[in-house]
Amino acid sequence: MNNKSIICFQNNKGGVGKSTATVNTAHALAILGHRVLVVDVDNQCNATALCLPSSTKIEKSLYHILNNDDPIEDVIVASKYDRVDILPNEEKVAGLEPRILFSETSKPKHERFLKLRQALRPFLQESSYDFILIDTPPNQGTFVILALNAADFVIVPVEADSAFSIKGLQTAISTIKYLRDDTNPDLVLLRLLVNKVDKRKSLGKVAITRLKEAFGEDQVFDQVIPVSSLFQKAESLFKTIIAYDKKSGGAVAFMNVAKQIVEHIQC
Repeated sequence: MNNKSIICFQNNKGGVGKSTATVNTAHALAILGHRVLVVDVDNQCNATALCLPSSTKIEKSLYHILNNDDPIEDVIVASKYDRVDILPNEEKVAGLEPRILFSETSKPKHERFLKLRQALRPFLQESSYDFILIDTPPNQGTFVILALNAADFVIVPVEADSAFSIKGLQTAISTIKYLRDDTNPDLVLLRLLVNKVDKRKSLGKVAITRLKEAFGEDQVFDQVIPVSSLFQKAESLFKTIIAYDKKSGGAVAFMNVAKQIVEHIQC
């Protein structure tokens, strides 16, 4: 694959399934034959937990890249899934935010919050990875800005069964547009990913219709992610839905999302 890409999963609302979407998409892309690096930027460390055995002792993490300028290759570890590696995170990274804010605000406006970009982009081009997928916290704070400035594309997971706010999504998309004008001209909204869709209820269909009306049909993945108790069962075992039951509706859905991502980026 020639079009190596960094994709950020972001929504400032919590509980929409960002970590689940990030790691399951990574696993699906790997099954399609791509090498994937997951970068966990969320200090809740859910992506790290889904990727690594519980007994894993994390020697280095995102903290060491942001605080010590450690090389990325010294931090990456193999995940439980073939062709997927992870740059893990630790809760202590949250303590870096005031320091990062202080140092970045002293820089010229167009040079702020680029540290992760300057680390990840050259690394990706020189590495054997095809994709870097970044999991982010549910806010629009320092670590999200660092992640968005590093990315080529953004996928926004949206929970179908909640009374989600179109205005809230527009705020998130406005942040993407602002950063594109300011510090990351390469940043593109790839798609909105509608998650937790219950086909037995009309609310999911209404949600999808509202999204397409507000943002355009080409801004919403054709494939939605179904609601299923299997996701909870899989995550209680710290597994992707694909590893838990590759024939389940959720696993098939994420395989289709991965295929659509590849098709979009290669076209």
